[in-house]
Amino acid sequence: MQLQESAEKWRSIFESSFPDLENYSSIYKNLHQHTELPGQESRTAATVAAHLTALGFDVQTKIGRHGLVGITRNGIGKTIMLRSELDALPLQEKTGLPYASQVQQIDADGSTQNGSCMAADTTCSWQVLLLAAADLPAKTSDTTLVKNF
Repeated sequence: MQLQESAEKWRSIFESSFPDLENYSSIYKNLHQHTELPGQESRTAATVAAHLTALGFDVQTKIGRHGLVGITRNGIGKTIMLRSELDALPLQEKTGLPYASQVQQIDADGSTQNGSCMAADTTCSWQVLLLAAADLPAKTSDTTLVKNF
């Protein structure tokens, strides 16, 4: 009985806090179209920072150049840490997708890396999953998460 009650509480929390998938689809396509090579992720970092800020996170930027940390305080309890890469690979995208990366990237030494770059390693997916996961504490009250965690 106790397990079922706990499951019902969590189901209620997730149902009332489920993120708008259209919004995250747009963010994904935007990040995928504008991928950046390692050390050049200023646009990507700014996009992630702006979203976390909009969710109410305290965002610290320029950690190790383009790294960032988003912190939210949600009462006394356990700490949750999520991490994502920001960079893409120096590969030409040949997927034919309407939101395929068309970015011409210039390496730090001024040379073009295969003409473009893409997130062939699912980096954009991880970024968007992290942002969607950040929605949960932003949309729930302190007491709800503390009581149910």
